[in-house]
Amino acid sequence: MPVAVDDLPPAIRVGPHDIRFAELGTADAKKNYGTFVLAEQEIQLQQEYVSGSMAAETVLHELMHAIFAVATVHVKQGEEHIVSVVATYLAQIIRDNPEFVAWLQRTVVR
Repeated sequence: MPVAVDDLPPAIRVGPHDIRFAELGTADAKKNYGTFVLAEQEIQLQQEYVSGSMAAETVLHELMHAIFAVATVHVKQGEEHIVSVVATYLAQIIRDNPEFVAWLQRTVVR
């Protein structure tokens, strides 16, 4: 049974930015599960996924892209630095976005 993402909060705070959730355009939806668009401060998603775990994984994947962009993480900085920065941002995201955390908990088990 398909799982819709229309019950996501309208945006998620990542560092100092509010990143909106938006619908992925029809042409892009045929080749992507989701995408992060830095210039528009958006995570664009398909409207339905085949399972809750796929919806959650896609949102988390794009959220990681948002973290890398906002924190200006670069692979050449090395694993320990990257993990430290990502952990800090994930803690901030969990603290500042309780509605998102609740959505993730509901959705990952569907």
